[in-house]
Amino acid sequence: MSTENHDSCMPTASKRRRIALACSPCRARKSRCDGARPTCSGCEELGFECVYVNPTSSTNVIVGKEYLSSLEERLKAVEQDVTLLKVNQTKPLQHLRFEGEVETRAQERTDVHYPKPRRLRDEEVEVNSDYLVDSSGPENGTDGMGAIMFSAEEDCGFFGPSSNIAFTRHISRAMAHTARVSQFAFTTENTFRPEAELDNAIFSISQPPSPSKRIQSLKYNVKEWNRDQINIYALPSESATRALIEDYFGDTGLLFPYIHEKTFWDTYNEIKNNEFTKARRTWLGLLNMIMALATSTKVKSCLSAEKRTRESEVFYQRATGLCERQIMRGTSLETVQYLLLTCQYLQGTQRSVETWTIHGLAVKAAFQLGLHSTAGASRFSPLDQEIRKRTWYGCVVLDRTLSMTFGRPAAIPEDYVRIPLPQALEPENGTYNHQLLDDSRGTASVMFFAATITLYKIMWNVINLSYGSNVGFDTDITASDTVSRLFSIEQQLVDWERLLPPILGLREVDELNTISDFIDTETSLLKRFRTILALRYYNLRVLLHRPILVKFLNTIGKSVVNSDMQEVNLMQQIGSNSIQICVQSSMKIITIVSTIVSSNGPQRTYLGAWWFSLYYTFNAALVVFATLLIVKHRVIDGAAPLPLPVSETELQASLGDAARALRRLDCENRMVDKCAAYLNQLASVLETLSQTHLLFLPFAF
Repeated sequence: MSTENHDSCMPTASKRRRIALACSPCRARKSRCDGARPTCSGCEELGFECVYVNPTSSTNVIVGKEYLSSLEERLKAVEQDVTLLKVNQTKPLQHLRFEGEVETRAQERTDVHYPKPRRLRDEEVEVNSDYLVDSSGPENGTDGMGAIMFSAEEDCGFFGPSSNIAFTRHISRAMAHTARVSQFAFTTENTFRPEAELDNAIFSISQPPSPSKRIQSLKYNVKEWNRDQINIYALPSESATRALIEDYFGDTGLLFPYIHEKTFWDTYNEIKNNEFTKARRTWLGLLNMIMALATSTKVKSCLSAEKRTRESEVFYQRATGLCERQIMRGTSLETVQYLLLTCQYLQGTQRSVETWTIHGLAVKAAFQLGLHSTAGASRFSPLDQEIRKRTWYGCVVLDRTLSMTFGRPAAIPEDYVRIPLPQALEPENGTYNHQLLDDSRGTASVMFFAATITLYKIMWNVINLSYGSNVGFDTDITASDTVSRLFSIEQQLVDWERLLPPILGLREVDELNTISDFIDTETSLLKRFRTILALRYYNLRVLLHRPILVKFLNTIGKSVVNSDMQEVNLMQQIGSNSIQICVQSSMKIITIVSTIVSSNGPQRTYLGAWWFSLYYTFNAALVVFATLLIVKHRVIDGAAPLPLPVSETELQASLGDAARALRRLDCENRMVDKCAAYLNQLASVLETLSQTHLLFLPFAF
């Protein structure tokens, strides 16, 4: 057999595997090394010590894939451990503990300086922030009653005709045109100057007043310092947390029922039982805003306003720290509810810009979720559909309120408000879990909310027709056009009152003096609803007829030559009825608030949030003062007196009642005290006018 045939019969040898590095013994023996580690097969058979030495000059070393993979896994594990250690070092407190069981982590390293949050008191708790999750997906491309700076923000902010600021400008001009007013006392130094900016005082009501620049600067410094000290993951003790939640749902939550109480309690109990792990940031923010509102509105507790502000501010800062990024990265129903609560809270603070901005975010988030659409809600359960509906109307009511108080165009046109009104969660209104149904208190709450919504629909018409939608475009509306519009809206108010459920009929002033020895909770709640509805109704009637009052104010100081006599005569003939309505409604507001704040027992709680009571009372007092100013001017001018339903003495007494009512409205509240002081100054001006024989000096303005 030939060599070729012999070779072809031999089995084919496998291809030699190339190894990265041979061990030193195999290299010395010039033997084939299989590169196995820690000992190759050759050294194992011969009993040699297998050693691998990398040559220093080698640049062609091949590293095994398995070895690289193992190194990468080990490095990843080390990096995760280091990251977790860094997170734990920056947080001295981590896990939820109650009643003195708060545990701290190991002492921080002395060579590393981190911000030190305020230590929790023994009864406070802290959520486990390691397990907080975002409620929104990845990032997408996507104030009324707050304070106004007297020097800066009043210049840059727009406050249209429906605002109290605009109304006070008319009053200021009328006072400036009253003869020799410059001699009369208005400030604490008894010097009133016609050129002085009296509009500043209105910030006390349309927006709560700012303190002086020095105090404001100190306040901001304290706030910035507190922000660094606040632990945003902390909560009060369990008992305090539960008490504040109950306070909210027994107060603000009944007036604006867009957060379902039973569902919220279920979520709270579930998260608490899990030691606050896997809690959504927006839900924790919502919880903190609930506690902030409950603290801020708790006037009956006899806590000073300053102390309540300090306590509620902690909750607000925690909520902001938890949600400030969430509200810009996406949205959910929970986010809209959080924004609504934040805006309601800010109405009682000195943050007008924040109030307006947060409201805008809430409206846009609501549109993004389709809360305004019935089609967008069809895929949700009946309960979720109802809560979405209530949340949307929460945006609408807040929008109408801010449009009225700021004098700015509404963000939600009435054409966009088309979905059905909220309904109570009852078996006949849908398929609900029996445990989620509204009780009698919840049913009355929704009925009250629906009545407010329909009333504020009329408010839209008032602002649209009587104030030009607050656009600020000057149009000269004749007296006849103004009166014709008043008649149509007055009929709407008559129909609204006629269609109210019997249990929510407007509370008359005479009822306030009737005190029962025993009042059950349900009856007390209904009386509160009826009282608040009455205040809102009378305030809207004042807003409706106030343009006629302004026209009378604007005639002060104008010569007959420069006035349209036909227009003036027509206004005097048909406009006196509007002034009567303004006066009657304003005096009813003052009487209601004055009676309630002077009483004890359950009736003391019949008002809503103190800042709304402040707004209604102060606005009513301005109307009373403006009417008295017109009366004084007509006496001086020799014009025919206005046919008023009450005497001048009664009007002056009502103005004094308003100032005293504000003094009793809250304890050590700077906003309220400034408004009361301003009303006392107005009363002093009237008293001086009554005691001094003046000649009216007309001139064109």
